[in-house]
Amino acid sequence: MNGAVERCNGAWRYEFYAVYDLPRSVEALNPILDGFQHLYNHHRPHGAVGGITPSQYFKRRTAKETHPSHMSTTERVLSPTRLKSHNHCTELLVSCWFA
Repeated sequence: MNGAVERCNGAWRYEFYAVYDLPRSVEALNPILDGFQHLYNHHRPHGAVGGITPSQYFKRRTAKETHPSHMSTTERVLSPTRLKSHNHCTELLVSCWFA
């Protein structure tokens, strides 16, 4: 973790502080910081994530994750009550599902 922090500090030191003529007030500095942070995360390729931007990396990672089922826990808990009255087969299936 320390290496990652040092790498980030180096990037800010050499790509931000050394390049920009920074204002003295925080109010004037915030838009410049926000702009550099956006550039750093959305347009600047990073070697640690395969030469893509952190934004692209995050999108790829979240696209690969499995999303929860359309049947939430609440729906499954409520379903047996609704389905019991339909027929014996549905009641048996639901009781096996929750066993």
